[in-house]
Amino acid sequence: MWNKKKHSYGLKKLGHVTLGNSVQIIGENAFMGNDLGEIIIPDSVITIGDNAFIGNKLSSVTFGNSVTTIGQSAFMNNKLSSVTIPNSVRTINKDTFLSNKITKVTMPKRFKGRKDIFDPSKSWLGDITFTYI
Repeated sequence: MWNKKKHSYGLKKLGHVTLGNSVQIIGENAFMGNDLGEIIIPDSVITIGDNAFIGNKLSSVTFGNSVTTIGQSAFMNNKLSSVTIPNSVRTINKDTFLSNKITKVTMPKRFKGRKDIFDPSKSWLGDITFTYI
């Protein structure tokens, strides 16, 4: 069932989005299935919902320093090659970055060993270099 609140900007063929500094939550499926090539998550954002940016063309994501939760499959099926997760993040859900071309990850030590986020055994992932902060 379609829920406008959850899918308000999904499937619109958007190529560019600027998120305002008052945005605190990026909802479930909010920007799914668009043509976004990059996104800057402002410092005001605390939560990124499940599937929020799934199925775009993202090659770049810049996270603000207030993000605490990144939802399941939030950035799945994009074109990301590197990801830097800020120290503010406390929860990263399953499959968050699956189906990308990630080769470099920088993230807090507390996520060391979380293969359900970045699974190097998956054929679409190359060798991944992890740096822990």
